[in-house]
Formats: sequence, structure tokens, C-alpha cells
Amino acid sequence: MSTSRQCADPRELGFRVSATEMVQVQSEAILRLAGAQCAGRAPDPMDVLTVLAAGHAAAEAVTASRWCYVRDGLRLGLSVAQLARALDLTETELAAGYRSWVAGQRRLRDAEGRWGMTESEAEESLELLGPHRELRACGTDDNVTPLRRR
Repeated sequence: MSTSRQCADPRELGFRVSATEMVQVQSEAILRLAGAQCAGRAPDPMDVLTVLAAGHAAAEAVTASRWCYVRDGLRLGLSVAQLARALDLTETELAAGYRSWVAGQRRLRDAEGRWGMTESEAEESLELLGPHRELRACGTDDNVTPLRRR
């Protein structure tokens, strides 16, 4: 049995624990909330924050690398349509999210010097989109990271 952990901010969990552990922390807090409700006790507000923070951190950990895998898929010859379907996105949303990720990788290289993408790596990554390179979703997509359910 694991020890009870609480957090009010997903940054408290960060990359110190795996996504599986984050889900475990969230599940434990959900059980404490349900137990309090069944026993007629007031729930601990920290458990509500823990459910939200741990759930958010787990989702971020699980989805953080999705654009790297989109690039890998494009390099392997998968179509934008296939990749979009796998992420439950439209082709336009996938292209916008991917372009945003590439732009973020460029900014990271400019800021950090060794992480992220060089200009030529970014250009190569964008070329993989083929005719989808210029698709635009609702206005600007500079900071778009689509992840939605239909």
C-alpha cells in the first residue's frame, strides 16, 4: 500500500514520478473523497486539488511526446490523415499543432542553445507536412496545441 500524497500544483509532481504514479496519486485522492462522502465527513479540499493537479500532470506526461511521434510517423510515410485520425484531430488541427510544436522547438533552441531544433531541422520537419504545411486553423496557430474529444 502506498503512502497518501497530496499536491495542489501539477509542478509539484513534475517529472519526478511516472505517469502511472501520477494516476495512482489521483486515484488515492478520489478514493479519499469518496470515502469521506460515504462516511458523511467533509472532504479534504487538498484531495480535490490533488485530483485535478495529478490528473493534469499525468495527461501532460502522457501527451508530451505526441508531436515527436507525429514527426516520426511522417518520416516513415504515414499520412497526415492517418496521424490525425490516431489523435482524434482533423488534418488542419494536426498540422496546426505540429507547426506550433516545431516553432516551440525553434524557440527552445534559441533560448537554450542545445535543446530544440535548428532552423534547418525545423524546416525539414515542416516539409514533412507536404501540402498540409500551409493549412491554418481559425486564425493564428502560433500557440495551438490541440487535444480534444469529438
